[in-house]
Amino acid sequence: MPVTIKSAIIHILDTSAGLPVLSDRLMLIEKEIEDYISGIIDKSFHSDDVKECMFKAESTLWEQCQNASWNLIPISQSIAENMFSIMRRNAEIPVADVVMGISQMDGNDYLFMLKFDYRSAFTHFAGVKNDNKEINIIRYRTLLPAQAAKVPEGFFINMQTPSVKVIERQFTVDGIKDFYLSTQILACTENKTPRQKATKILKVAEKVAELYYAKEDEMNTHISSTMFDELQQEQPLVVENLGQKFFAKNPAAREEFFERLAAVDIGKDEILALSEKFQKKFGKQAIKTSSGVEIKIPTQVYSNVDEIEFINNPDGTVSLLIKNIKI
Repeated sequence: MPVTIKSAIIHILDTSAGLPVLSDRLMLIEKEIEDYISGIIDKSFHSDDVKECMFKAESTLWEQCQNASWNLIPISQSIAENMFSIMRRNAEIPVADVVMGISQMDGNDYLFMLKFDYRSAFTHFAGVKNDNKEINIIRYRTLLPAQAAKVPEGFFINMQTPSVKVIERQFTVDGIKDFYLSTQILACTENKTPRQKATKILKVAEKVAELYYAKEDEMNTHISSTMFDELQQEQPLVVENLGQKFFAKNPAAREEFFERLAAVDIGKDEILALSEKFQKKFGKQAIKTSSGVEIKIPTQVYSNVDEIEFINNPDGTVSLLIKNIKI
């Protein structure tokens, strides 16, 4: 469903200025601006990095929004002031503009916040010096993100229920590594089922493998087989053990794996008890060609070269050789 922006406001959180610049009026949203913001909302709202959270009992923001009847101006100013206070104490958090507003997505109304970290670029600057026109190249340091880019930080508060979707990064805040948006601004917590966490662990492992290994290393096969083997032990999954086995010979990849899990609130010391249904579902791996042909292979033979073999072709494609077929 398309994103509908009902109202929006922008505040400047540039700590070098000493004070935040808070708008007292809503933005005039022309079609071009609406397309720009709604594109970023859509990409951020549906991102794989979004955390599904609930406000904690001690959170004051949900009550504040209700007491203010969702009046965007005072609510957004209060949030922006709190963010600026944290940013001013902690230089690691990038300076930015924040756009907040009320939008409708997937049939629900949300109060959203998008943090537009500044980016720099070069441009021309024209002036007059001693009655002569002069043009120079300068670096402009407060440009906003490109169109339809996903924001690194933001949130979407469901106006009907005390739930919030959060995109955030971890920074050193007051000397401690912290996700300040969820812990200090929102006071919310993420709830994931063991199945959701296991699925996320696989996605994170595959992403890290892409960064640290070549296709020839067949890391996806290794990750899938390792997960299957662990499930066959009929014991709860230990996240730290998985990381050690996924990336046994690559400490850098292993460290990034745990860091990325921490970013989505999955600790290396967690233990996941998974249902038998999930274990059965993981018993087969599906391979699908560009023409739509799908083959399901039992995970226990996925890495057995006596049964199947993945062949890397010079053009970058992969061929599958199935052995010992009885007709």
